[in-house]
Amino acid sequence: MNASEPSFLRLFRRSHYLAHYDEEDQTAEAEEARKECERFAVAALAFCLKYDREFLEDFWRLICRVHSDELRVPCIEPGGVLLEPPHWADLRLVSEDGGIRRVWVVEVKAGAKLEGKQRPDRPNAFRKRDVGYGSLFEQQEDDLRTRLRYIILGAKEDLGLSAGQKIGRICVQQRRWEEMIGAQKQTAIVVDLFKTFGELGIQPFLMEEAKKITVSGGLSGVNNAWTVLEAIRQKLRVPARCRWLEPDEGSVGIYIRGSKRQGVSGEYRRLQQVTRETGWCLAWLGYGTRPDGRVTKGVSLYFNERRRRDAMCAKLKRRFLDAEPGKYGRDYIVDVKSPRGRPGKDLDWFFSVFDQVLH
Repeated sequence: MNASEPSFLRLFRRSHYLAHYDEEDQTAEAEEARKECERFAVAALAFCLKYDREFLEDFWRLICRVHSDELRVPCIEPGGVLLEPPHWADLRLVSEDGGIRRVWVVEVKAGAKLEGKQRPDRPNAFRKRDVGYGSLFEQQEDDLRTRLRYIILGAKEDLGLSAGQKIGRICVQQRRWEEMIGAQKQTAIVVDLFKTFGELGIQPFLMEEAKKITVSGGLSGVNNAWTVLEAIRQKLRVPARCRWLEPDEGSVGIYIRGSKRQGVSGEYRRLQQVTRETGWCLAWLGYGTRPDGRVTKGVSLYFNERRRRDAMCAKLKRRFLDAEPGKYGRDYIVDVKSPRGRPGKDLDWFFSVFDQVLH
C-alpha cells in the first residue's frame, strides 16, 4: 500500500471493496461493487462536511442552493450531517434555523444506475407510497411546514430537471460532480477527499488529478501512469470492455480495441474511422523507458492499409517531427514518442497527440 495515497482511500482498501470493473458489467457482483464505492464516497463526503465548516458552506452554495434561496448559508450543525439509515437518503443535511426546519437529501451516484424510485423525473415511481424515495421522504418529514429538498448528485442520466422544480412538497434538482471543484478553499482534508474521488474513478476528480502528473524516474510511478491512462480512456469515451492492459518488459500501457456494437460515439467512434474498422487493436498508449532509465510517453496507431497509415503519419509530422511509420505482421503502424527535454504534464502531451489524430 502506498503511504502517500489519500487516508480515506487507505481505509477503503482495507475494506477489500476497491475493484476495477467494466462500466457495462451488469452482473449483481459488479453492481454491488459500484454501490459499495458510492457508500464509501458518501461516508467520506459526510466526514468532511461534518468537520470542515468552510467546505460545508461551499457544498451548500454549489450543490444545495437554488437561485430562489437567500445567499446566507443556513445554520447546519455537525449533528445535522446524517448518513443512511434511512435507506432512501444517502446523505441528509438538516437545519433548524430561525424557527424553520429545512432538510436536504442528497442521492449520490458514482457509477451505479438510478432506479425508478430514485428519479424525480418519473413522478409515479418517485412518489409511489412506501416505495418511492419522494414518498418516503415526505412520510418521514410529515410536518407540512418543513422545507424539503432532494438532490441527485453525479448521475450519468440527464433528468431534465430545472433547479427548484417541485414534485409534491419536494423541491428537486440535479447536480454534477464537477460543480464541487469550485470549492473556494480546499483544506488538506478536502484535497484528500478529492484525491480519493479520483482514485474511485469519479469524473472530473480523476481528470483533475491526472492533469498534475508527470511520470519520471523509472516505472515506480505505475499508479500515476494508470491514473493518466484511465483519464484519457474516459475522455475518449472508450468503453472499459475495449481497454486491454498488457504491461510488457520496460513499458506499461493500454491497448484500445475496436467495437462492432451499435451506439459507439464521440472521439472513440472517430478513432475507429481514422484508423480501421476491423482488427484486434486501434491504438496503444502508455509509457516506456529509454536506455538511460528516463520515461518516455508513446502512442501507436494501427491500420489495415499502408496508404491510410502514411496519410496519418504525414498529418502527425506537422506537429510531431519524430512520428515514424512501421509494420508489425499484417499491421501498419504509426509511432509517436515524446521528445527529450520537453517538460510538461503527461495528460497535455497525450491529448495533443489525439487532438492531431482526430481533428
